[in-house]
Amino acid sequence: MIYAHGRSFNDNPVCYNSPNHLQDFPMTLPLDTYQSFASTAEGCRSLLAEASKLLEGGNLRRSAQKAWVAVSDLVGAVGEIRGQPAKADWEQRKVLLELMDQTGDKTLMGCYLAARHAYFYFSEEHYEAFGVRQAILAASDLVEKLEPEIATHVQSGNLVESTRTTHS
Repeated sequence: MIYAHGRSFNDNPVCYNSPNHLQDFPMTLPLDTYQSFASTAEGCRSLLAEASKLLEGGNLRRSAQKAWVAVSDLVGAVGEIRGQPAKADWEQRKVLLELMDQTGDKTLMGCYLAARHAYFYFSEEHYEAFGVRQAILAASDLVEKLEPEIATHVQSGNLVESTRTTHS
């Protein structure tokens, strides 16, 4: 698999260097932050499923668009949990670089860049080169790996309760 800028997809391998991706996450964030991520992960999974169906049906442009939205949302959620909310695309890239430096986890950077290339530099003949399929698979894998760990932290009661006032 070769990207348009000449680098192989294998130059940036999908790998996990840490058995617990969330071990460095600040565990004092309000509970609603984690619940927000859980719903984002569900939304991300839904978008990725749509992207896969579109891909199978040959609608490559729409598939790339769905994959990009899903990955961008996932990046924003992970950044928020890390205390580095991503408010714009250029900030998301900065968040990803920081995450990669902190954890050594190349997967998030890889699927973000694959989805970004697929959406913004899309052309029918370069579809495989820009990695729509890789973006969908890597993002799906990442959601599956992250969400259970978040749920474990939420259920363990190790999180500070939300300070948000609720009305009955």
